[in-house]
Amino acid sequence: HIIIDECHRSAWGKWRAVLDRNPDAVHIGLTATPRTYEYATAEDDRNTRDNIEYFGEPAYEYSIADAMDDGWLAAMKLVRAEIFIAGLLEREQGVSRDDLDAERLRDATSGERANFSDTPEHWDAPALGRRLHIDERLEEMCHDLFTRLLETGGPHQKTLIFCASDAHADRVAAEMGRLYAEWAERADLRPVDPYAFKCTGASEAAHLSDFKGAAARAFIACTVDLITTGVDVPRLQNVVWFRYLKSPILFHQMLGRATRIHEESGKLHFTAYDYTNASRLLDASLAQRPEAERERKPDGGEPREPRRILEAGGVEVRIEHEGAVVMVPEGGTLRRMSVAEYRDRIAERILAEVDGIDAFRERWIAPEERRAMLKGLPGDEACADILRAASGLDDGCDGYDALANALFGETPRMRLERADRFEEAEDASILRAIARQFGYGGTDALEGKMLFQTPGVSEAGGFPKFEASGMAMPDLKRRVLATDAEWRDA
Repeated sequence: HIIIDECHRSAWGKWRAVLDRNPDAVHIGLTATPRTYEYATAEDDRNTRDNIEYFGEPAYEYSIADAMDDGWLAAMKLVRAEIFIAGLLEREQGVSRDDLDAERLRDATSGERANFSDTPEHWDAPALGRRLHIDERLEEMCHDLFTRLLETGGPHQKTLIFCASDAHADRVAAEMGRLYAEWAERADLRPVDPYAFKCTGASEAAHLSDFKGAAARAFIACTVDLITTGVDVPRLQNVVWFRYLKSPILFHQMLGRATRIHEESGKLHFTAYDYTNASRLLDASLAQRPEAERERKPDGGEPREPRRILEAGGVEVRIEHEGAVVMVPEGGTLRRMSVAEYRDRIAERILAEVDGIDAFRERWIAPEERRAMLKGLPGDEACADILRAASGLDDGCDGYDALANALFGETPRMRLERADRFEEAEDASILRAIARQFGYGGTDALEGKMLFQTPGVSEAGGFPKFEASGMAMPDLKRRVLATDAEWRDA
């Protein structure tokens, strides 16, 4: 038996001879992106690179949607944006030379002013960031993304940005770093170092290690396609497209970097930010044409940058957002569902089982009852967290608050806000310590096996003190998860 991982590409290099010389062995191909070719020629072996042609129909299939539905992969929220340059939709119209300021048109390598009449009359959208850098475009895209991070939990989120070229990645990393430094100064905080970095080829290898493993630094990685496969970043919360794509296989590999669940940090979902309409490839066939998507060096190395790269400015750029959608697993595929539809789907199901906020809270505070209530909803137990993120509620809100707000119009409150209110009303230090754990980790923190071994709870007397307090855990949960009416009456 010969087992070939990533068989959509790795079975066809120089070691193809291993397959040819062992024709009687069973050849087993494994891949997340099975490839077919739209056509083949008699002069080469491209037809054998067609996975279905070579291996036959798959013996076993398990889609990304199935894995999300079964809870093995993180759920996905999609945020799409459209870029307009000089009032025209970039991805359709590109950029014309007449839209640029002739005084600011320069050779990006030498810095010398470019002869306006000798430059191309038009650049299509995929050339932006590769053959033409527009200052306002890069600044507006980075500012928009940074604003989204601030609105969804802050700038310290592991984020992977796919850029158009090595030089583009340099510029994006520098601009994201500048925005972060300004934010840290306004917030009177010491900035982490590094925050944003370029990660292409062999560069910044040390930072890549921090990006994968460190929780408190190296948050924004800017790459071209270096880590489309083979790099596991479970903490990754956002994947971003600043570059244009043609290949569905490349898109799915990029998307796959963010699908890992990270239980330690509570990551059950991720957000895909699409500025270039790359997400259209979610539904595209994995058929490939023999031509490479990008020009390659003769030795098969990294893509060659165009010989002349220009930089320009003085252009009006604006970004318009479409409504965020939740990608819901359905029938083995991912279906786009608006936040309102997602909320309605959840509400319809839960409201058929509970008749008010008190009944909902009773189901929520009992772990088995909560799991039964959420089972079968889009996203299963992660649906509350997905709804919180999709609705724009702060990360500091518990899933309970996200659902109570959607179902009954309850005021969504921060976990620490609930813990603080509980502490003000209680005399027993052990109860205050346990409520503080809710403030840090939400409902799940009150149900963890190590609750009474956490430093704060242990120092307050641990389980013996809690038992002596006379308060049962369900009672404590009810008081922490106070309703609006209870909040007002206190």
